[in-house]
Amino acid sequence: APGKCFRLYSVDGYEGMNEDIVPEILRCNLGSVILLLKASGVEDVTNSRFMLMVGALENLYALGALNDDSTLSDLGRSMAEFPLDPLFSKVIINSKVVKYLHTNIVIKYSKNMNCTSEILTIVAMLSVENVFFAPMDKREDASEAKKKFINHDGDHLTLLNVWDGYKAVNGDRDWCTQNFINGRAMRQVQVPTIYDFKFHV
Repeated sequence: APGKCFRLYSVDGYEGMNEDIVPEILRCNLGSVILLLKASGVEDVTNSRFMLMVGALENLYALGALNDDSTLSDLGRSMAEFPLDPLFSKVIINSKVVKYLHTNIVIKYSKNMNCTSEILTIVAMLSVENVFFAPMDKREDASEAKKKFINHDGDHLTLLNVWDGYKAVNGDRDWCTQNFINGRAMRQVQVPTIYDFKFHV
């Protein structure tokens, strides 16, 4: 329909804008794409056609997914089997030798212990939109409710506390409302089990 559209910006904000939208390929993490290419036998991903992947290659090298000669490492080959961001893949693989003691927030390292279940939950929680919400007229109440879940060791463990609380009430919608938890996001969380993966812990 005909009409006028007004967009309000500060002068500095307007002049700092790009003339064109940044292409999607420049905004995406291409690490998983590179892992799949290398796992499929495509070794040279740095030619002119794939120059946008240089940053992703550096990240993969830092994660240990690539050897010094840019070939796929054993860890990288395992990471390629996960349909996830490479960082999440490595965290899940490494979780086989870490035990998270939920009661007193202690991390212990042992080849006979694992925290894979907790890591899978955290990765699933990070894969949905923000699980907290704060209405404009109830921001203080929302902030107070969030304190019940906060773990001072980090936001990831805070998300784990939210999931534990949500499961304890069997996903009750009233509980979500009272605690300012995004029920829709929580219902989208799909936590796999360790048996959904090829490795065993």
